[in-house]
Amino acid sequence: MNNYAMIIFSLSICLSGAVINGADSYVTPGQVQTITTDPSATPVVSETPGQVQTITADPSAAPVASAAPAPATDLKSQYIITIDDINDKLDGSTVTRQLSINVAGYLFDMYTAYRIVNHNQTDNAIKNVIDGSKDLALVTYPSQENFEYASQKGVVLVMIPVVNDAFVFLVNNNNSIDNLSQDQIRRIYSKQEKYWSGLGGTITGWAEYVVREGENHYYTFGQALTSSPPILPFQRNDGSGSQSGMTEFMGDTPITVQYHESTCIQAMDMLVERVNLIPNSIGYSYQYYLNKMFIRNTKVISVDGIAPTDENIENGTYPIITPYYAVFKSDEPADSFARAFTELLLSPEGQQIAKEAGYVGLGAEQLQHGEDSAP
Repeated sequence: MNNYAMIIFSLSICLSGAVINGADSYVTPGQVQTITTDPSATPVVSETPGQVQTITADPSAAPVASAAPAPATDLKSQYIITIDDINDKLDGSTVTRQLSINVAGYLFDMYTAYRIVNHNQTDNAIKNVIDGSKDLALVTYPSQENFEYASQKGVVLVMIPVVNDAFVFLVNNNNSIDNLSQDQIRRIYSKQEKYWSGLGGTITGWAEYVVREGENHYYTFGQALTSSPPILPFQRNDGSGSQSGMTEFMGDTPITVQYHESTCIQAMDMLVERVNLIPNSIGYSYQYYLNKMFIRNTKVISVDGIAPTDENIENGTYPIITPYYAVFKSDEPADSFARAFTELLLSPEGQQIAKEAGYVGLGAEQLQHGEDSAP
């Protein structure tokens, strides 16, 4: 078996239209470049570390603090992706590990893929890229702490969406709630909505649960046990991909629910298990994780009346779609592993590999216009 595979890609992928610019970008360290191919997009750069520079692939676009990207027709190159590249240079989130495995399996074989792909979770993966121990991270949206760390290290990160997923909310199966609006969810996590009855929800067997469990640390807001169940919102630890996703979802609304060891869960599987166990609880995760990685009889609710199906994610109707990103340093050479692997993911073959692994491919609008998914 050869220990490498020759991968030849054009930097103007027909389906995605995405071009990865290898030119220097004179932007503030800690900023993020989000690559887009929309000719109508206006390139902008903020002086605030951690914000976004949008770079278009239109050679006629006016440059912002750097030279305009070269025309796509001039940016053809040949890349070699080796087993050592993936073993030594690739990192990522837990939820994107299968994506890396399937791409490596496409290049080599699945036995080799499972042996060489190692993901160290979102926070560690991004720090590894910033520190230079890894070249590429496939991750959920980075946290503000990640951006600040990049700024401290004098690093500019490039962030490119490669596949989509849905950020979802889950409740216990004994809860009658099947749908919440985005505003209702934000009110729950900002402690403005404290009882399920206020949202029209009832919990089957609540009284029996109270008698069986008695008063314990799972009851929140310091309220006595009553027939009107208090809402128990679980959240993840800072630095986790899902907590970054929740912070992004909340926007300007602060998360003000209690943050202590009984309600702040260090691992995603533990959060899912607790929501399945505790009838008055609510939590959040990613659809791929619940459908493919940690399959339980978990009740995922609709948001704004739309269920997080693959179809609704791909066509953009589900309201909380979150991409997984390829993240690497802006000074990666044009023929680097990081850029080659990202081009593969954006190619028709790469999108098909992602779909076969259970992920949702980029939508038609994203593939045609390179939708900027950063805030």
